Amino acid sequence: MLILSVIGIFLVAGCVANQTAPTTQQPNASSNNSQPAAQQQPKTKQIAVDSYNLHAVSIRNVGNETIQMAEIAVYVNGDLKQCTWDSETMPPYTVRRCSFSGDCEGGQKILVMGPENLAEIKC
Repeated sequence: MLILSVIGIFLVAGCVANQTAPTTQQPNASSNNSQPAAQQQPKTKQIAVDSYNLHAVSIRNVGNETIQMAEIAVYVNGDLKQCTWDSETMPPYTVRRCSFSGDCEGGQKILVMGPENLAEIKC
């Protein structure tokens, strides 16, 4: 009788050990599936001033989405300028030029308002 009790304890212990082994591996398998979603970058429409002169400013799209030129406003010394753009859109990592009438004199500020940020520089 004692022998049957000892054998029964070993059988129960063996079953418990076999049942717990697969459950410790399941969380690792599911965590690998969520990793690609965490690596996706958010979409942005960010700008920066690339260069300027007395009658123009060049804007760089430093984001990862295309920007419509109608989404950008250029001010010189607080005055909104009517831009003549060299294109209607600005794909990511490209530069577009805004030509305007009037001069940007020394010390005046060029302010460029983009869809998500501002960029400024002094003439």
